[in-house]
Amino acid sequence: MQNYGEDDYLIFDCPGQIELYNHLSVFKTFVDFLKQCFLYASHSVMLHSSDNIREDLKEQDEIKAKETH
Repeated sequence: MQNYGEDDYLIFDCPGQIELYNHLSVFKTFVDFLKQCFLYASHSVMLHSSDNIREDLKEQDEIKAKETH
């Protein structure tokens, strides 16, 4: 951790269901530890698979097509 500078980012990839990070305190404890021991600011990003988004849009287009016929 000492090799990281002020302009560096340290990324933790936490795959899985978001419920695990919302309902369990272990992740909050980990982030608090980073803040206290290393004075790191923390940010979170939730990414979705673009395949799921495309499928949702495809279904919406199919529903609209049925409604117009």
